[in-house]
Formats: sequence, C-alpha cells, structure tokens
Amino acid sequence: MGVIIFSLVITVILWSSLGELRIPVLVYIVVITFMGVAAAFRAGEMRWVFTGACIFILSDAIIAITKFVAPFEHQLMVIIGLYFMGQFLIGRGVLSDENAQTSA
Repeated sequence: MGVIIFSLVITVILWSSLGELRIPVLVYIVVITFMGVAAAFRAGEMRWVFTGACIFILSDAIIAITKFVAPFEHQLMVIIGLYFMGQFLIGRGVLSDENAQTSA
C-alpha cells in the first residue's frame, strides 16, 4: 500500500510540470508501481527484492523531480547511489531465494 501512496504523491508533485509528457510519465509510474507491488508479495529472502524495488522507485522519483520540478546539488550522486543500492538488493534477494530453493 505504501508503494501506491508514494506513487500517487509523486504523480501529484510532478503533474503540473509534465506538459505533453503526462501520458508517458503516467504509464511509467503505473508500471514501476506495479513492479513495487509485485515485489511486496514475495516471501522469505525475497524481502530484499521488495526493499531494493522501493529504493529503485525512490531513485526514479528523484530523477523525475530533478528533471521536471527542481534540481539539487549532488543529485547525480544520490540518484546513482540509490539506483545501484536498489539493484544490488534486488539481486541479493533473488540469489538468496534461489540458493534457499536449491538447498531445500
């Protein structure tokens, strides 16, 4: 539920600044929100997938805010740091779950 609320808040923040990109950005927000919701339904070691997905969504939200609303100092470092942390945790969760399944 938190992923959906976060996505709605980001949509409201961005909406007036999107212009003719409203539809493509909205489609992307829906897709990435679905990814986060799907990750929330994973069990066991896959909790890392959900955590990584949330961090990845946060990095994308910051990209959108800096592009359409207001850039900030060191934005690239923050975005890249969050992006790679999210990807790492998604990978960790998938590999942990795979290892757990093969040893069972």
